[in-house]
Amino acid sequence: MNPRTLLLLRDDLCTGAEKECARMVWTPSFEHGVTRTPQGGSSDTRHRMRGWIEIHKRSQAMKTRVISGVLTTLLIVPMVVAQVPQGPRLNPPNTESYSPAIQNPYAPAASTIPARLVPKIIPPPPPRLPATVFKPGFQQFLPDMSRSIRPLVRTDEGTRDERAVDPIGGDPLSTNIVIGGGLLDPADLGPPNCDTGQLNYGTGLDSCSSSSCGGCWFATTSGLLMRRSDDDKLWVSFDQGDGSYHLLTTRHAELDLGGGFETRIGYAFCDGIYAVEGVYWGIFPGMQEANGYGANTVGGIATTILGLSNLTYDAGLGQQALTVFFNGAERHRIQRTSEFHNVEMNVLANTCVNPCCDTNLRIGWLAGFRYMRYDDGFTYSTEPNEIPFDGDPEELHYDIGCENNLIGFQVGGRVDYCMTCALSGFIGAKFGVYGNHISHRSVIVGSNGFAIINDAASPFNGRDFNVNSNVNNVSFLGEIDLGLDYQISRCWSATMGYRAVAATGVAHATRQVIRDDTGTDLNWVGDVNKNGSLILHGAFAGLEFCY
Repeated sequence: MNPRTLLLLRDDLCTGAEKECARMVWTPSFEHGVTRTPQGGSSDTRHRMRGWIEIHKRSQAMKTRVISGVLTTLLIVPMVVAQVPQGPRLNPPNTESYSPAIQNPYAPAASTIPARLVPKIIPPPPPRLPATVFKPGFQQFLPDMSRSIRPLVRTDEGTRDERAVDPIGGDPLSTNIVIGGGLLDPADLGPPNCDTGQLNYGTGLDSCSSSSCGGCWFATTSGLLMRRSDDDKLWVSFDQGDGSYHLLTTRHAELDLGGGFETRIGYAFCDGIYAVEGVYWGIFPGMQEANGYGANTVGGIATTILGLSNLTYDAGLGQQALTVFFNGAERHRIQRTSEFHNVEMNVLANTCVNPCCDTNLRIGWLAGFRYMRYDDGFTYSTEPNEIPFDGDPEELHYDIGCENNLIGFQVGGRVDYCMTCALSGFIGAKFGVYGNHISHRSVIVGSNGFAIINDAASPFNGRDFNVNSNVNNVSFLGEIDLGLDYQISRCWSATMGYRAVAATGVAHATRQVIRDDTGTDLNWVGDVNKNGSLILHGAFAGLEFCY
């Protein structure tokens, strides 16, 4: 078959006239089982031609159905939409169109909820931490355990404390105290000055505290255990068979540790910036004794005090030189005593107090008057005939006593370092210049009376060896305290430490012993040696209560 003829049968490549011509020429006939074919065409060709014609017919029918469906949709859908009822067209609400009580236009018909305009809500700022961290001070105020601790929710506009910061809003709160990372109401803590347990200088005096405290009292009691440094060694007895043997010296009766106590009471005022206190402490070491026995010597016991040779004593056998009673005796004994009394009246203040200064260091100062009394005694005794001292007339006692009365003005300071909220270390110092009034007495006496000066060349010949004298001197006195304070509760604190007290220009009893033949000159005996020095040191521990 000619290819051109097939192409003419395709709907998209031939015209209507050509299609009609082809159908007329190549239309197959099935009548009576006879097939008509174009002239010159074979049977196979005619069958293929018939298939192409069937395909063409079906294609035309499909196109017709598609076009009909599109036209129907375009005509019917707008008509259906037009029949749906439409609601009112409303503008968004605004302050000009609606009043606060207008019916809600967007609510269902049965709704009675009015439409109201809500003011614009501004979200709060995000939380922030304080710019600085508050460090706890030397004496942290502790809460009353019997009362509940509640967060502080109010502010006092009259008194604002910039030291305590609200950790959420960042605003300073009134008189807040930071404890363990939280904020407490001062009402839960009580008066600030009364809770520290340390209202002496450099400690709990708080110049930044609330004026609601007014004033408060504090009291301290402590135990003391101290030792006095000994004076120069004085050799008083030796073995006559061995003159180099120091049988008895003043160091053999060296003063041991002495016990005592301290008490102070004071009052804080002016919002705790200042305070006054009265202090008393005393040390009572007791008496120390040492003995030398003639039985323990080779040639007998003897005394080194040569000034006794021109003194006599009547034990019932007439006046005899004192060397008769001391040399060759059965027993020599020395006894020593010391006693200390201290009274102070001070004004205390602080230059940087908790919690106004952002530091763990606290500094305070002190000024006041002080009186200190130091008594020193020395007794050198002999028993010629027997060992026990039982009051026999032969027993003699060389007794010397010195009383130092120091009074003057002192200044001082104290530095505290806070290691924790409850524990702190401190060092304090006091220093002053004092007038020292010294009373002295020297006497040699037995049960039968005083020893007598027996020297015809002495203006004091025949007089009793009983001398009392007084002298004034300038002395320097200083004190250093080093220790720890621990806050037990709101009103109780404990303290312990080391104390050293030093003084110059004092008189010691052992320095008044007569030398050589000076025993016959009572003026020399009464001339007090007042160039001694004193160091008293030891431990202290006690409790303080504030109320």
